[in-house]
Amino acid sequence: MMSDTQPLLPTADRFSIDDSNSNRRRSAINKLFNWRQYFAFTKIDQKYENLDDDNDGTRNEPVIGYFQLNISYCDTNSISQFSVKLFNNIDNMSKAVGFELSMLLAALFSIICSSCVALIINWKLTFAIACTVPFAIVGSYVFSKITVKESRNELDAYSKAGEIVQEVFSSLRSVLSLNGEKFEEKR
Repeated sequence: MMSDTQPLLPTADRFSIDDSNSNRRRSAINKLFNWRQYFAFTKIDQKYENLDDDNDGTRNEPVIGYFQLNISYCDTNSISQFSVKLFNNIDNMSKAVGFELSMLLAALFSIICSSCVALIINWKLTFAIACTVPFAIVGSYVFSKITVKESRNELDAYSKAGEIVQEVFSSLRSVLSLNGEKFEEKR
């Protein structure tokens, strides 16, 4: 006798079929997906750990790195030379922090404001003039390089002339020290 809960046709459980190939294939696929998931989760976990380290500042770095300073200047020069250089350049540093810096900031502010006003008044003319700015920058750079080259040439010429004068004076001293003035006068 049949009950209402039994199906009319006999059903086969698909997992009960003993097909070794399909079982092996299914287990291989599961292992593949588990392997991919393992490495995907490992990468994600590592990324979040790095983010946590960046946010917390809890990296495990050696403490000695914060206290050890690699200053090559102190290896080649003495501390007294450093203090002399620092004392001699205090005036230059105060100039850089003082008036010159404020003038630089004022000049930059005036350039930006003037450019904005010029764009509002006549934008076509402003862009036409702004196209000439790179040429002015390149020209001033070339002029400064030529000036540096010529000043080096001038200093080299003066140093050679100074060497000649030094040689003449040293030979005069030797002549005077050996009492050869009268001989040199006659010659």
